[in-house]
Amino acid sequence: MRVSADEALEAGHPMIELTRLNGNKFSINSDTIKYIEATPDTTISLTTGEKILVAETCETVVNRSIEHRAKVLRLAWPDAGRFLSGKTAESAGGDAVRTALASSSNS
Repeated sequence: MRVSADEALEAGHPMIELTRLNGNKFSINSDTIKYIEATPDTTISLTTGEKILVAETCETVVNRSIEHRAKVLRLAWPDAGRFLSGKTAESAGGDAVRTALASSSNS
């Protein structure tokens, strides 16, 4: 059974979807990526020592990893946008921020 990256995320798995050079899609745990190189094919080196060649560019792999992490953080803290809008804690109502942080850490 093939699971999409979004389905994996909803199930709590840190996965991004990529394409092997032969065109087959697969999902990879983005937390296991050690580094990415273009040699000229995009090569992903994992923390396990395994290397995977993918059709996507380095930039695409990085962007998908960032987007995935952002989804994880939004799921973990849905109200973060209210508190992380670039304002200082004082100008955003420091007490409200501290209350939100305290309540999120108690959950």
